[in-house]
Amino acid sequence: MLFSKSLCSVCVIVLILLTDSFTFANDISPKSITEFHDDFESGESKWTLKYFWGIDPQYKYSGSYSLSESPYVNYYPGSDTAPEGGAPAEITDAFDFSSVPDVEMSFWLRYEIEPNFDFLHLQSCTDGINWFTLKSWSSDTEGLIWYQENIPLGCLAGFSDVHIRFLFCSDGAVEMSGSNIDDIDIVPNYNDVTPPYIYYTKLEDYYDNNPDGFEIQTQITDFSGINYANVLYKVDGGTEISLPPSSVNGDVYSFTIPAQYAGSYVEFRFDCEDMSANSNQSYIGPFFYRAGLHQIYDTEDIVRLVEVMNNPDVGEYKEISVRHTVFRDDIVGAVIRGYFNGGTVNGTMLIQVYTDDNGLPGTPLLPAPVPFTNPATFSDPEGWGYLDLSSYPQLKNLEGEYHLGIACDSDGSYGSTATLLSYNLGSDRSCNKYIPSEGSEPVWEITNDYVYYIRAVTTNNDLIPPTISPDPTEVTVLLPSDFISNAILAINNPGEATLNFTGIFEYDGYFKTDSTFYDENFDSDLDWIPTGELAWYMDNGTSSLDGTPFSRIDALTSGGSTTKYGILTSGYINTSGYENLKLDFDYYRSLSTGSYEIEISTDGINWNYLWGGTGAAGAWDSPYHRSVNIPEQYCVPELQIRLNVGLPKNGGLFAIDNITLKGTVPYSWLTLDGSNTISGSIPVSGSDNFTVGFDTSGLTQGDYTASIYLNSIYSNVIVPVTLSVGAQQDIPSVPSNITFTISGSDLTIDWDISPSATSYDVYSSDDPYGTFSLEQNVTINQITLPAVMSKKFYYIIAKN
Repeated sequence: MLFSKSLCSVCVIVLILLTDSFTFANDISPKSITEFHDDFESGESKWTLKYFWGIDPQYKYSGSYSLSESPYVNYYPGSDTAPEGGAPAEITDAFDFSSVPDVEMSFWLRYEIEPNFDFLHLQSCTDGINWFTLKSWSSDTEGLIWYQENIPLGCLAGFSDVHIRFLFCSDGAVEMSGSNIDDIDIVPNYNDVTPPYIYYTKLEDYYDNNPDGFEIQTQITDFSGINYANVLYKVDGGTEISLPPSSVNGDVYSFTIPAQYAGSYVEFRFDCEDMSANSNQSYIGPFFYRAGLHQIYDTEDIVRLVEVMNNPDVGEYKEISVRHTVFRDDIVGAVIRGYFNGGTVNGTMLIQVYTDDNGLPGTPLLPAPVPFTNPATFSDPEGWGYLDLSSYPQLKNLEGEYHLGIACDSDGSYGSTATLLSYNLGSDRSCNKYIPSEGSEPVWEITNDYVYYIRAVTTNNDLIPPTISPDPTEVTVLLPSDFISNAILAINNPGEATLNFTGIFEYDGYFKTDSTFYDENFDSDLDWIPTGELAWYMDNGTSSLDGTPFSRIDALTSGGSTTKYGILTSGYINTSGYENLKLDFDYYRSLSTGSYEIEISTDGINWNYLWGGTGAAGAWDSPYHRSVNIPEQYCVPELQIRLNVGLPKNGGLFAIDNITLKGTVPYSWLTLDGSNTISGSIPVSGSDNFTVGFDTSGLTQGDYTASIYLNSIYSNVIVPVTLSVGAQQDIPSVPSNITFTISGSDLTIDWDISPSATSYDVYSSDDPYGTFSLEQNVTINQITLPAVMSKKFYYIIAKN
């Protein structure tokens, strides 16, 4: 099942951040300082506080006050939605450390913060724009007793405009007492005792960013300079190897760990030393990744919690999957993200790989689902895990699309297992298997616009998949008005397997919009056919809807109270060739009893509800105007519309007038092989030619554009099309009197000059019924080519 995030089972309170209601302290340009001290006994004058930060007398280390993001009360939910990403408390004055080799910061801290969901960050900014985090705190036990934090700030030495702040981030649920800060000291140290600072962060998701070698780029800084900086790495727990940088550009260091076998577990850390007299050395890490091709369709933006049940109810999920694509590679593993909120223990995940069945999971490839412990834990509630699948022969040398699925084992009382999803608009990669109704079997469905966190890791066998390579990559033609012509679009397959593809096109814009192509105003005749117990008739009396005759039906005034019906049916209306159909009409219903409906049919037998109501609407001379959209499937040659009105005894009347049908008329100047679609199967290294047809009939001078969409499993290509309609031109005559002359190894072809021609395209083929390829475009009526075959066929096109 899907649940909105917040992801904790508590009441959610929306925090509304009213910035304008706060008066910021020291609302002046900051001055530069090199050291800072504050025990908060004199208030908050040294700080710029936003939202709920303030002086707190309840908790303090010394004296009477401390600084807190929520004095007196538990902190507020939802501060992570603030423009700053949280609630900031910034030291107002900027620091000038340009001549300071080292800086030290200390303060006393007490905190109680929902672990792993809410955080207190210490941050710094050196460029006036970007903040980076120096340290974070999140726990409901570790920080309950006051203790002193000592934080080296050597990474800020040498900078002249340094800003320092605390940032408190809370999600939408679970609030605790928060944090208290007291007795802050920031002092320069003129002896460099801090090792180099490494600006490197990596999401612990196992991701390999380059199958040809893991690329690392990071900033390494130190006031005294860098003596050396290396990366130490090891593969699958083996011997650690030292790797020097591949390049250094200022303080940006680049490293490339050599490519490893897909699925290998690679750990690495940084080893750096500065050039100070103390030779300060630092080791940062370890970080890790899994080698191989990583297929990723999620966006790393967590938006929902997804629960998979081992015994689902109606609407709940039995299984979820993500569709992947591979070409003759092996699946070696899966990277999966879980979720843990502390309230429910996750069951064991069951991982299965399926074939693809029209976008849905098909036949299982593994003999049995593989158990996998949900990687999310209390300390890592949105954790990643890696499942090794390299031992399964069923996953070797796969070609095409397949699904990685997650179900839940029925171990103990754990009835569900949780993972996450991200939005990915337009994606149809994820599927879920759910119970549609009581007593029914689970069914698979495609879930659009979001993707589950299920990634595939595969080998990279360096085989070229069958991909679409169009020639030309853009089709541009200039034609006169009322002219028919065509161009050739060749689709090539440079891959190592047969290319199966489809193609469609879409115009930019429409020929006509909101074009009225049918109207019935009942001014001269009823026209539509009346049937039923109540009689429809044309009224041209004193009452009217717009001053002209109209059609109406009246309730009986005697007899029983049973509701009687009257039907008014149109003739056949040709709605083919239109899009965005809209039915407009004016009506008056005098009373609120009974009902009125409009129905439509494509065969005169099966009628479908389009619109209806029961209430009174409009008045004489002031009818109610209604516009109803008609679904696309009703753009047909023979559409019928009917009014079905039911009125009880003394139930008043229903009147209607000015019925119109409007539609959008699409362009029709483009065809693909004489149709709207194409498809094909092209062999390895093969090619197929398709005719792009143009018809400028009815088009005024100007530019018209469209796009040809070519799609296959392994590639999707867009070929832009531009048709420029110009003034009428003289059409070149067909080349005539073609002669061939062979001299040695040369073949010369001559023909008469075609009046109005500016150039000639010469095509050739070894099969008169096969595919002709362009040899050359020439501007004279002659071409010389190699005479290398015993038989060859040519045709020539005159152009201007």
